[in-house]
Amino acid sequence: MPMNIRAKRTVAPSKAALADVRRIDEIWSDCRARHAGEGDWLFGRFSIADCMYAPVVMRFKTYGTEVSGPSQGYMETVSGNSSVKAWIEAALKETEIVPEDEAGEPRN
Repeated sequence: MPMNIRAKRTVAPSKAALADVRRIDEIWSDCRARHAGEGDWLFGRFSIADCMYAPVVMRFKTYGTEVSGPSQGYMETVSGNSSVKAWIEAALKETEIVPEDEAGEPRN
């Protein structure tokens, strides 16, 4: 799942990739359950963990990766952040295409 913010793609993930997705979903869901009353980020308030996972959120959005409700909510929190929105806007203005980042097939 290469980073490709401007695209909507579909891929056939390997068993290892699916296991990674499940583990990330478990981590996000567990963090959100433990810190739900403190805010919408992984640990309630924004932290370095959210910075680390922002690229993962972007990849999951690109490839339409299915995650649990709590993880979907977390992805919406990340995507709705003003700095992430600016990052997305800048990515959409990029004109250079990296062929290796065009994994999979286009999806609607």
